[in-house]
Amino acid sequence: ATWILRVGMALPWITEGILPKVVFQQPLEIDVVMALGFSDSGARSLILATGIAQTITGILALVLRERMLAWLLGAQLAALLVLPLLVTATQPFMWVHPFGPLTKNIVILAGTFVLWRQCTTPTSS
Repeated sequence: ATWILRVGMALPWITEGILPKVVFQQPLEIDVVMALGFSDSGARSLILATGIAQTITGILALVLRERMLAWLLGAQLAALLVLPLLVTATQPFMWVHPFGPLTKNIVILAGTFVLWRQCTTPTSS
């Protein structure tokens, strides 16, 4: 069951990194980043870098073990908490968008938290 959850939590990082951030950058995401003070090219570059980082963390979530996996999952948890707040600062309507931070990220946050707890809870022998 743990491996199914790991794959299930890694796939959104990989697909969200590759498709909407690297291959098909979305105008709404570009607008959100530009609202934070970036130029159009700066926003596109930041979104591309974010997509690459997301893809790498998704892959690492499948290959890392023990302490390094716990660190990575902790970083993903932080990102899942901070990034929606940044989006909210510029686009508060995203909380009711069908694919916004509430409907999509809450499930990923919960699954990632379960995996993180498994990595950080000592096992009794």
